[in-house]
Amino acid sequence: MLADPPEGLAGDANRDGRRSSHQDEFIELYNAGSSRVSLAGWRLGETGPLSGYFRFPADAVIEPGSYVVLFGGGNPSEFIIPVYTDDGTIGNGLNDSGEAIRLINERGDEVSFLSHPTWPNDQSLARTAPDSSTFVPHTTISPVEAPFSPGHAPETSPILTYFLIISEVLADPPEGPAGDANRDGRPNPYEDEFIELYNAGPVPISLAGWRLGSPSGYFHFPSDAVIEPDSYIVLFGGGKPTDFTVPVYTDDG
Repeated sequence: MLADPPEGLAGDANRDGRRSSHQDEFIELYNAGSSRVSLAGWRLGETGPLSGYFRFPADAVIEPGSYVVLFGGGNPSEFIIPVYTDDGTIGNGLNDSGEAIRLINERGDEVSFLSHPTWPNDQSLARTAPDSSTFVPHTTISPVEAPFSPGHAPETSPILTYFLIISEVLADPPEGPAGDANRDGRPNPYEDEFIELYNAGPVPISLAGWRLGSPSGYFHFPSDAVIEPDSYIVLFGGGKPTDFTVPVYTDDG
């Protein structure tokens, strides 16, 4: 949870290119369970009337072992997990001197509650581990002393995430042979859809356990998945891709 973004671009937590004291505030949720959780109709915000809370949309889900992040506002970019924005502030704006944060499910039950006397200055408050109940200032558990890490654990260096980008997406393959993107000899409007990733960094990146997709479903990369520096990988909707010199993967159709 970040209530006091650092000054300047160092405080641009939502990565939209500009620092805002309210829009860059965020609350991060983590699913420690073994199955996905629908957040449809759930509310998240500071203590007070539920009318001031952010309400998650009907298609909002959080995958097992994964995160979602709610920012105060702005135009978040370069995130590989679901992110949401409030109307410019989270509730009435998170109070730097401390307050209570509540997560309420669609039935009105309180699912999670966080109360802290004061939030740390210029950095977020984070759990020491996803399954821990202890919260500490983020820089005390980040190996690179980063002030925050929305969407991933503090133990994960954000540098690798920065170098990995979605470089191309095909959502509507052309009709006929021209649409045979996976080169298996038979055009298919779903199997020939693809997402291409590019590693712009200087070192290989392991994708073991990573997920790629939309809130309706994600592809899980296998344990041996690696993207080399200055190279690509491609995920197709299905089929039997042929004649590729880069690693390719297929989803379930």
